[in-house]
Amino acid sequence: MKLRSMLSLGVALFGLGAQGVRAEPEPFHALLSPDFICVPLGATFSVAFAVDSTAQQFNGYEVTIEHDPAILSFQSVAQGSLMTTACPNRFVSTTQTDSTVTYTHVILCSGVNVNGPGELSVYTYTADAIGSSPLHIASQPDQTFYDAGLYVWPNHPTRPRQVSFTDALVVVYDASAVEEGALPSPPLHVWPNTTRERTEVAWSVSRPGPVTLRLFDLSGREWWRWSRSDVPVGPLHVVWSQGDLGDQRLPTGTYFLEARAGAERSGARVLLVR
Repeated sequence: MKLRSMLSLGVALFGLGAQGVRAEPEPFHALLSPDFICVPLGATFSVAFAVDSTAQQFNGYEVTIEHDPAILSFQSVAQGSLMTTACPNRFVSTTQTDSTVTYTHVILCSGVNVNGPGELSVYTYTADAIGSSPLHIASQPDQTFYDAGLYVWPNHPTRPRQVSFTDALVVVYDASAVEEGALPSPPLHVWPNTTRERTEVAWSVSRPGPVTLRLFDLSGREWWRWSRSDVPVGPLHVVWSQGDLGDQRLPTGTYFLEARAGAERSGARVLLVR
């Protein structure tokens, strides 16, 4: 009898231990796609709020997306295919300010939910001025998605899920200046910044010819270099990732990215985190 009691206690303690040592929350990733958009002044373009295959078991969301009203103006939002194909009945609501749009989108079919990947909604903007504007998901990650009325967040009762976001960057350029070969050199744009692994670099080249990008640390050590001898006039888009360094791994810290094209030079500070 005592042995049976001890075995029962051991099983119970094992169960508590298994529940107490929980794995890291499974990822639940939402993103703006594409994450880099380069458009001429006056153009109308669209960006999707989407999820990848890590997003599982949800039936609604409410997202707020911010933009710079001096550069962009919001035009409209449309329902994405992942939601429309799941259920014919949906609740949608849109509110906006001069710099934000908040969109609520919920499936109303009982017991129906969706899994990624796919587009949830599509947002259309107009490029009103030359410059750059982040498209920033301003919602709280643990208060954006719903599963039958419950927030999808790290302590979700079905399984732990940590929601993460990827924003986008829009660069607006003067198409007439590009055609005339007289595009002035704007600041160097780095996105995202703070970065973890993959970084988008955007610049504008006013004359065709060689362009060099270099990444330095605070001591002046060069970690990465990109160069081309025949870059045409217009927007330049380069993707840098830590994989470009081979076996080296950059430590957390502040770095400087420099762009050179003939006599033109521009730079940006880059904050790398782990």
